[in-house]
Amino acid sequence: IFLAKVVGGGAINDSIASLAAGITLDDSPVTLVDLATGWNKNTMALDTVVPDSTGEKFIARKFFNAINNLDFPTTLTSPSGLKQFEKTIYTIGVSWKKSIAANPDIYSGYNVYVNDVKVNRYLIKDTNYIIRNLAIFTPFNIKVSSVDYRTNTEKFSSTQSYLTAGYTVTFTVNYNSNPVQGAKVSFNSKELLTDVNGKAIFTDVAPGQRTYQIQKTGFLDINSTYQNIQSDTYFTINMKSIGMEDENSNVEIFPIPSNGLITIKGAPGAVAEICDLQGNVLSFVICKDDVTTCDLSSLAAGMYTVKIKNNQKEIVKKIIIE
Repeated sequence: IFLAKVVGGGAINDSIASLAAGITLDDSPVTLVDLATGWNKNTMALDTVVPDSTGEKFIARKFFNAINNLDFPTTLTSPSGLKQFEKTIYTIGVSWKKSIAANPDIYSGYNVYVNDVKVNRYLIKDTNYIIRNLAIFTPFNIKVSSVDYRTNTEKFSSTQSYLTAGYTVTFTVNYNSNPVQGAKVSFNSKELLTDVNGKAIFTDVAPGQRTYQIQKTGFLDINSTYQNIQSDTYFTINMKSIGMEDENSNVEIFPIPSNGLITIKGAPGAVAEICDLQGNVLSFVICKDDVTTCDLSSLAAGMYTVKIKNNQKEIVKKIIIE
């Protein structure tokens, strides 16, 4: 309890001291606040109708100093369990475990620091906070402190590095207006296979120039020029089939089935890629002559495809190894 010692006849009212002594208790002490010393009745006023800011600030400072001079035992501990619970391209949400024994009041709460700079204007009463106005896809060093201004105490959590989100880039791969499942999309140093809806979704993409490549056995490869990513972006890709068995092609592969030795005829200068049925390249051979023999006996028995590339054309043939 704070009891004001006010001006009485131009002096401090000393009777307030005996009043305070009579009502103070161990668990509820009464503290006197001297409002007379330093008060200038000619320049300061405290009128409820026409407030004087100089007088109000003088009185407020007196009470604030009285609070700060009290010997309060601190109940603070360092915040723990700091973690990121959400992020966008411009925000990071963090939470932590309670580290103030009682519920936060006007003198206690939490501060949040980003790269050692306090970002909250007012003390935080909850154990979570959303940091705003950050840069896209950028790491930030974040820590939280518990504060008690009655004891001028501030205790810090450990510092954690968290990243704002990047853009989301979505690919939809179609053939004849139907989704293509299992197409390999290479983008942003990652590879994803399209789902049943023909979609591959890349998250946390930094702004800037990017290229993409899309591959699927039986279809022409698609290689993009540089694309400038400056927002969430959507690409719709229409693939072109090259046919699993091109009857108009002069290229022959035999025997089928084979014990591992196959002959490629009619593709001089071409590159032949041997792939599994998921489109993964297992081996390749350069066809230097019109007739080229290659040994695939190291491959397990089963069905494979041979993708022959020459003069910007692609032909795919099936082979079987026994």
